[in-house]
Amino acid sequence: VLKAAYDQFVGARRVCSPEIQRMALRAKTQHGVSLDELSRLSPILVVFLRHFGCPFCRETLDDLRQQRASIEQGGTRIVLVHMSDSQEANDVLQRYQLQNVDRVSDPQQTVYKAFGLSRGRLGEILGPKEWWHGVRTILFEGHGLGLLREDIFQMPGAFLLFHGQVLNSYRHQTASDRPNYLELASGGGMMFPTR
Repeated sequence: VLKAAYDQFVGARRVCSPEIQRMALRAKTQHGVSLDELSRLSPILVVFLRHFGCPFCRETLDDLRQQRASIEQGGTRIVLVHMSDSQEANDVLQRYQLQNVDRVSDPQQTVYKAFGLSRGRLGEILGPKEWWHGVRTILFEGHGLGLLREDIFQMPGAFLLFHGQVLNSYRHQTASDRPNYLELASGGGMMFPTR
């Protein structure tokens, strides 16, 4: 038990080390601009999505659509990280009026791992709370359920970056967690220059 705990601790430190994150910031958006370059122009709220078939992922996209103007008014730019190909991403993002948001396709999940976003356990993905929330999201909020093509166990998260540094973060404890993206983007009251 102690060895397993130690291995998990060491593995988490390796994945979340500053050097690994700096390498991950080289990941490029659909426009060929790296996360690092974007973070030097303005603060960026990097939102790591689950798979596009997930109702919680679609709920996240709807939350971002609703909060986008306020987030951008504060000087922060939204960047999405997903595991899908560009065409599928564009189709889903268009539904939520986010097709022109910067995004990084990460099918190998290397950027997810660099930011310490692991694969969830069954209870974090399909626990009773997730079932109820999922049914409510699918039936009453109209987000639906799509095809399950990517890693359904990948956990999401969100990070506020500025000049390559993480200023604020949220790592989901369960798949249905719903952070306040506007609060996360504000960086705890920090003021950022507008573009």
